[in-house]
Amino acid sequence: MRSSVEGPRPVTPIGVITMTTTAPETDLLGVVLTPRQIWELLDLVNDAEGDADEDVLDAVAGKLRAPRVFTRVSAARYQGRLLALESDEHEALLALVEDDVTPSEAVIESVSAALIALVPDRGRGSGRPNKG
Repeated sequence: MRSSVEGPRPVTPIGVITMTTTAPETDLLGVVLTPRQIWELLDLVNDAEGDADEDVLDAVAGKLRAPRVFTRVSAARYQGRLLALESDEHEALLALVEDDVTPSEAVIESVSAALIALVPDRGRGSGRPNKG
């Protein structure tokens, strides 16, 4: 018989969420981003040319300050928009957005890959507004 009182579920932050039905349910820490927020964050992480949209990055910073907890089931609703990060990636990304602190090359690579996975068609008519 299963006890009605359970301890806290482990938190497993990951870069890209994959759905399985056989794994026990774990919690994920992450932020749900709009396509525009994903693009601006990707440009910032990769130190792209051009002016950043500060309003968009302020919204991203607010989300990074208070990441949400998701189960794998609830995360499925946000597939394609949920950025889940390791704790060191989260801290580095927040420092970049808030204080323009350049993250390590490893963080840049992993966060860029996670963001690109969220918007794979960015260069192929993805509807991104022109910046200039």
